[in-house]
This record gives sequence, structure tokens and C-alpha cells, in this order.
Amino acid sequence: MSGRRDTIIGVSQQIDGLHLVLGDEELLVERAVKAVLRALRQQAGSDDVPVDRMRAGEVSTSELAELLSPSLFAEERLVVLESAAEAGKDAVALIASAA
Repeated sequence: MSGRRDTIIGVSQQIDGLHLVLGDEELLVERAVKAVLRALRQQAGSDDVPVDRMRAGEVSTSELAELLSPSLFAEERLVVLESAAEAGKDAVALIASAA
């Protein structure tokens, strides 16, 4: 098994909704995540954008559905799912439908 770190980043619809970052170099993956967060904060006009980070293989389907559902107050938020290759088929189907 490789050390590849696949990351899915879910954000609001104004910033292309979903970003997929693939790569072995953790530093470059983190730079990509920070770039998306910076753009989202700039769009929101606030540094107070919540970020949820978790491993895709460890998140339950209901937890994932809650994270990917629209915010009640239309607040911007960032969801980072790391190690996407570890996600189960139910989680993958939910991510695909949200995308």
C-alpha cells in the first residue's frame, strides 16, 4: 500500500463546490488545502470559517451527510476528507451525490 494521501475538500458552491487533491507529498497537499481555505475566507469576508477535517474511512455516513448538507444560516464552511481511498462504498456514494 502506498503512502498516497488523497484529499477531498468540500466547500460552498461559489468556490467550485468540490476540490480533489491527489498527491504523495503532504506539504503540497496542505498548501492546496490552505489555498482553498484562503479563497473561501476572502469570499466570506471573514477569518471565522469553520473547518472540519477527518479521515474519509473513519467518518460515518450520517456524519458525512450532516457535514455536506447546506448550512441553516448559509454560512461558509470547509470540509476536508483525508485518505479518500479508504472511504467505504456508502461514503463514496454520498460524496459523489454531493458533488
